[in-house]
Amino acid sequence: MRKPPKTLKRLLALSLTLALSSSLNAQPWNLEPEVTEPVFPGSTVASRLYFDGCADCFGPWSVTSSGRLENLDEYKYGPELTNDNDLSTCWATRGGVGSWIGFRMLRATAADRAPVDGIAIANGYTKNMERWQQNSRIRELSISVDGKEYARATLKDTPFVQRVRFPERVNIRNGELRITVLSVYPGSHFNDLCVSEVQVEGGH
Repeated sequence: MRKPPKTLKRLLALSLTLALSSSLNAQPWNLEPEVTEPVFPGSTVASRLYFDGCADCFGPWSVTSSGRLENLDEYKYGPELTNDNDLSTCWATRGGVGSWIGFRMLRATAADRAPVDGIAIANGYTKNMERWQQNSRIRELSISVDGKEYARATLKDTPFVQRVRFPERVNIRNGELRITVLSVYPGSHFNDLCVSEVQVEGGH
C-alpha cells in the first residue's frame, strides 16, 4: 500500500489543528431553562424531592462564592446554604452582577465517573412570596466547567425550580462548576441577590 504524499500529511495535520482550535474557542451554549415544579417551594416542602442526580456520585461538595452578606442572629447567608436541600434558606450577596458561586468536589475521584448533565436552581429567596419579591434574583447566568465557559442561560422570573439541561454530559475533571451572574431581576425592597438552592445533576 502506497504511503500518502507529504503534502497530504501536512494538509491533514493542519486540518486537525484548525478543528481542535475551533473546538477550544467555540462559543458557549445558549440554553433554555425548564420550569419543573408548579408549586411554590416555601418552607414546608420536602426539598429533596425537587432534584435529580446521584448524591453518592457527587457528594460532598465544597461551595464557595465571590461574597456574601454577614450573618444576622438566626439569619445566615453563606453559599453552602444553596446545597443544603432546604428551600427556606439562601445564599445572599450585595448587588449581584459579577458575583459567582462555585461547586467543587471534595472527593476528586468522583469526577471521572459521575458526568454532569445540568443544574437545577431555586432562584431567589424562596422561603415565602414576600421574601422572594423583596430580593433580587438571577436573570442571566454563565456556567463554567474547569475554568472555561460552557453555557449561558436566561432564567425565568419565577420561584419555581428551574432546570438548565446540558446538550451533552460533561466531567468536572478539576472538581469545579461555577455559576456567574450576568444580570438580575431587581428586588422590590432590597439590593441583595439571593439564591435558595442549586443542585448539580447527573451521575451514573
